[in-house]
Amino acid sequence: MNSEKILEVHNLKTVFKSRDYRVEAVRGVDFSVEKGDILGIVGESGSGKSVTMKSVLGILPENADVSADKILFNNKNLTEIDAESYRKLRGKEMTMIFQDPLTALNPLLKVGKQLEELAKEEGVDFVHGKGKKKSDIQRLSELFMDYKNKLVEYKNSLGIMTNTRHSYSKTDTEATFMRMKEDHMRNGQLKPAYNLQFASENHYIIHALVSQDRTDYSSLEQIVELHNQSLDTKLDKVIADSGYASEHNLSLLEEENIRPFIKLQNHEQKKKRSYKEDIGKYYNMKKINVRNAKGKLITAYVCHDNRILEEIKEEVRIVKGEERVYKVFQSASCEGCLYKEDCLYNYNKDTDVEKNKILRVNERYQKLKEQSEQNILSDEGIIDRQIRSIMAEGYFGDMKGNRKYRRFHFRGLEKINKEILLYVIGINLMKYYRFSKGLLKKLELKVA
Repeated sequence: MNSEKILEVHNLKTVFKSRDYRVEAVRGVDFSVEKGDILGIVGESGSGKSVTMKSVLGILPENADVSADKILFNNKNLTEIDAESYRKLRGKEMTMIFQDPLTALNPLLKVGKQLEELAKEEGVDFVHGKGKKKSDIQRLSELFMDYKNKLVEYKNSLGIMTNTRHSYSKTDTEATFMRMKEDHMRNGQLKPAYNLQFASENHYIIHALVSQDRTDYSSLEQIVELHNQSLDTKLDKVIADSGYASEHNLSLLEEENIRPFIKLQNHEQKKKRSYKEDIGKYYNMKKINVRNAKGKLITAYVCHDNRILEEIKEEVRIVKGEERVYKVFQSASCEGCLYKEDCLYNYNKDTDVEKNKILRVNERYQKLKEQSEQNILSDEGIIDRQIRSIMAEGYFGDMKGNRKYRRFHFRGLEKINKEILLYVIGINLMKYYRFSKGLLKKLELKVA
């Protein structure tokens, strides 16, 4: 037997990722194939046989993350070559025969080329012009070319949007379609726009940020970074509305030792009786420490029927590239509970009789939110929120209402940044003049 190895794979791992989860389809696979040998990989359906081969060939979708200590093909390490070199190997030096190959095109060869070869074999000529009947192969080929051109268009559009947004305007490719407060048609029309953020202190605008993001979540990190790069003074606290109350932002402020005064999304809802009387929510249950069957001290919740929901596991979800850890609590039995209909989500008395209560709690995020809520409800927080509503919101009211500045005069992110900076300089000079003449004083408020 010839001992020359043509394929050698060590510690192959393949993980499929999405916004909410990650699945390990292949984990720690090792094998080798010597010249002249036939290797059979046996496993039940879904065990990862096809994924293993596709991982070696490099033909998995973009959400697949393939890694290995090495994948040697004819002494060439495939983990170290670029995509173009990989593509040249496929079809010539290495290929894959899929299940029932006679009913499908070869995925390793160009489709257009295969259709041309099929037409030649069938003796079919492609015709053009009025009154000439096209063959089925020609119609299929032209349909494929239309799809190909559309895919190229999609690829170019995705390149313009990158990973930060899902739309752009043809008249200004750096603008994102957003739902505006000004809706004269009253039909929720989307318009190309930019997200404008102001950071203020004592009547002055100290930072201005123009963003392509439809939401405010990502803006806070950029403003904190801008402040650290531009000014010598360290931020002590940040006062903002609920649009910034994400786990990422609150974690960032904790890492930077900045006190958060950010109103939570459910700030107003928490004042309602329905919120406080929802027995199915963990925040309306008593949290205790108990010992499980193994004698280990664990966290648990006590429900409205005095049944204990013990911690059974942790779940990790990937959200925008970041890990979120959820503790899962479950009741051993909800049999005979009279509150099932009010406690269990979408409870059906016919099909959910044996269903038990499960809670998923992000304790890290909960702790960060509690700290922010404690801050905004303090005397200092109440005053700061009043100042924010006057200053930060007041700037936009002054811009739109008094100065009639409702549209940007230029297009493109760079030009609009310059336009806004000139506007901010003018506003700050006016504020400085009014301070120097005693027409404006530092805003001082007190708790009622």
